[in-house]
Amino acid sequence: MTTEIRHTRNGIAATALASAAASVLSKPAFAQTEILTPFEAVATARERLREIIAGSEGALDRMAETLAETSPTGSAWWHGEIALWSLFGLVIGYAVATYIGNKVRIRMSYLFVPEPATRFDKLSYLLIRTFMMLLNLVILLLIAGGIAMGVNGGERAAQIAHGLHIGGYGAVMALSILSRNILAPDVPSHRFFPLNDELALGMHRGFITAIAIATTIFFACLWMALLGLDHHAHFLMLVSGLAAIAFVFVVAVIMTRDGLHSLVAGGKPDSELPVWRFFLAQNAYILIALYFVVALVVAEVRVLSNQPIPFSPILVPLLLPIGGGLAYMLFLLLIDLGVRRGERKRREAAEAAEVMPDIIDESEEADSHGPGFTLTYEGRSLKDVAERAVSVVVLTTIAYFVIRIWSISPEAVGFVGQFFDAVLIAFIGFIIYDGIRVVIDRRIWEEGDSFEAAEPGDEGSAKSSSRLATLLPLARNFMLITVAVMTVMIVAAELGVNIAPLFAGAGVVGLAVGFGAQTLIADIFSGAFFLIDDAFRKGDYVETGSVRGTVEKISVRSMQLRHHMGPLHTIPFSQITHLTNYSRDWAMMKLKLRLTYDTDVEKVRKLIKNLGKELQNDPEIGDKFLQPLKSQGVYAMEDSAMIIRVKFMTPPGEQFVIRKRVYADIRALFEREGIQFAHRQVTVRLANDDGETPKLTEEEKKAVTGAVLPIVQEQEEQNSGGEGDGR
Repeated sequence: MTTEIRHTRNGIAATALASAAASVLSKPAFAQTEILTPFEAVATARERLREIIAGSEGALDRMAETLAETSPTGSAWWHGEIALWSLFGLVIGYAVATYIGNKVRIRMSYLFVPEPATRFDKLSYLLIRTFMMLLNLVILLLIAGGIAMGVNGGERAAQIAHGLHIGGYGAVMALSILSRNILAPDVPSHRFFPLNDELALGMHRGFITAIAIATTIFFACLWMALLGLDHHAHFLMLVSGLAAIAFVFVVAVIMTRDGLHSLVAGGKPDSELPVWRFFLAQNAYILIALYFVVALVVAEVRVLSNQPIPFSPILVPLLLPIGGGLAYMLFLLLIDLGVRRGERKRREAAEAAEVMPDIIDESEEADSHGPGFTLTYEGRSLKDVAERAVSVVVLTTIAYFVIRIWSISPEAVGFVGQFFDAVLIAFIGFIIYDGIRVVIDRRIWEEGDSFEAAEPGDEGSAKSSSRLATLLPLARNFMLITVAVMTVMIVAAELGVNIAPLFAGAGVVGLAVGFGAQTLIADIFSGAFFLIDDAFRKGDYVETGSVRGTVEKISVRSMQLRHHMGPLHTIPFSQITHLTNYSRDWAMMKLKLRLTYDTDVEKVRKLIKNLGKELQNDPEIGDKFLQPLKSQGVYAMEDSAMIIRVKFMTPPGEQFVIRKRVYADIRALFEREGIQFAHRQVTVRLANDDGETPKLTEEEKKAVTGAVLPIVQEQEEQNSGGEGDGR
């Protein structure tokens, strides 16, 4: 072989190697190759295919000649000897690595939990096993490479062959290790993805078989290119190899269609899937097979028209799910690790404080839900947000690389980059939005546990929310709207939209709205100051003007009051001139007792005092007294009764419930002690001139009663008006 021929072939080999490396790494080579339009590429490919077919006669003979010319002995069988030495090195390396692996496996057997209780246990074992198996593979490849190169690696052709043999084996085994630990066909107890044993094993075998065949074809094409196979034969081999790879992948996809259906469905029955997911689950294998067919056509056209990246549209989309699955498992492991550390810190803090780490005290849970009941938050957590973020990141990254390998022009690459930058910004905004919502919703749940709506018809008996529980929903809505608007504006700016006119227009519109909606603005500002002053909360019983009721809802411009008789009043904040809150700190209840004039006032005082002590010791209502029931003595003297008033103090809202019990106990107590309640009566004295009472007919008696009734009603109204007297 002449030096000129060797240099020429070395140049061809270097070009082929650079092209192959660019294909594998998905880096467009438009800087080295003229980019053609689709129609130009098809026309060029058609002409090139005719040339290849015309010059393909004797391609196998030329391949044999190339093998013979690149061997030091002049025989093509020399390459077979090189392959045997590579195989010998792999066998020795496999034996040594297996021995080391068994020793390590025995020492680390404690990591395997037959029945893992948590996802963390599953993922940690699978990922540690992945690392150990890959490390074992590296040892195997180093030993095999050392033996092969040391025994028969002096010739450049031998170095290329050993590198491709051992490198191809390493690539297939590395992917096999990843697939084995992602699908876990041999450890069903640790399997993360929703697959049964048969589907997991079938998908693993189908994937590895397709990868092994594709790798063999790819490295064979690369090997012949590096050896300097002539142009026509090499392109014929490349075109045939691409078709074979695509065919193998299509067959593998069809054979593993049940596993793909289960993965897309997430292990759920078809009846529980939304329409879009059901469609994808049913047709996933068809869509993937069609993709490989289209990728084959595009790859063939690119090869024949000398365009960059012929292999990437076929190989990369198959490899990305493996890397994505491994990254997804790793991120979930990190999330679980963070959650476990947080729980451990909270548990240590709770143990240090000698309290249960539950949000609600256990005694309160036992009172309301029975002994042993633990109230837990059932809403979404930051862990859920992080898991959703990880899944979106992995899927978006896979989509980015798939689209990126189809972008072979600078304009297309720039557009794809700009588009995914906008997607990234939108995703970050969504995660912030979702995180704020989850955190505030959790905080609202914690703060809002004290709120209990009043029973229909009860006056002011609802339990008020805390101040945070009242303010947090408004703050949440404001923050979410702010994040959403900012995200939309930034995404629009990233996509090239000039947002400066939008700000100017918003300012003009804001002025117009400000002049036309002064009442609305007054409502918003008045409500803000009311809430800052903590004038009322959700669940408070308030009175404003002639309206009173329980605060049911608070918006940015108004609040809604539910009257105890049922009507719902909506009151704009700007119309509130004064507001009385009956649900703060404490409530004093004063009750009037109408007794006869012969009642012993001192005896009544002592009886009421003793009754107050008994009520304070009552297991149901005793803890609700801030001040005990006691008598205030004679409050008023009427024509037919002596009015004695009693009082007690309770938390707001409890006075109406306790009032029923106090009335009932006083009635029973007075009945036992012989104390009589005075009935309302009006004595009308009629006398003649001689001082004697005249005899009246029934009609005359009714007429007298009708004349007196307005006076009695007026007196009752005056008496009822003294209920609120605080003296």
